[in-house]
Amino acid sequence: MYLPQGTTLLQMGVVASKRHFKKAVHRNRAKRLMREAFRLQQQPLHNWLQQHGGQLFLFLSYNHHEIITQQAVIVSVEKILRKLIQKLPTHVVAS
Repeated sequence: MYLPQGTTLLQMGVVASKRHFKKAVHRNRAKRLMREAFRLQQQPLHNWLQQHGGQLFLFLSYNHHEIITQQAVIVSVEKILRKLIQKLPTHVVAS
């Protein structure tokens, strides 16, 4: 995929399934919670990408059957991002 100069290092997408949330307002709330939690917790991942010269496209799926609190979503996203940083390679292969 072609990425022009100046493209952001980190991009994120969110999905909340219609299977779990029949009403659009509930799906939208779940996605808003995920986006806000990611916004608050993205700095360590962004710093890692700057240090290692990488670029990342991240996609998160909200799989709970009910909407949990904002604080619980923040804790979950922080845990996910911490695990992701640990699993990323320490070197980036040039293509």
